[in-house]
Amino acid sequence: MKLTETELEVINYLRYIHVRMNKKYHNYSPVQNLSDKEVVSLYNKMDSIIEDEGSIKRSFGTYDEVYIIELNGVKSSLLHEIYQRKCRKDI
Repeated sequence: MKLTETELEVINYLRYIHVRMNKKYHNYSPVQNLSDKEVVSLYNKMDSIIEDEGSIKRSFGTYDEVYIIELNGVKSSLLHEIYQRKCRKDI
């Protein structure tokens, strides 16, 4: 799956606590940089992202599925953002 730099930044920001703790993100969230349409688009891509990451990990012989919990958390955060922005008709 091809992701833009902004989408990748948002996923890493929502996925990893140490990224959020970075001084770069003090009083700033990269999710705010996404338009309503981009948030919905990224939300819709999340199932494919989870599937792709799983196939990559399994190809390396890693069967730890913590990534599913992490990425489902990202997906939930994006859904919360969609509801806050009131653009749920586009899902």
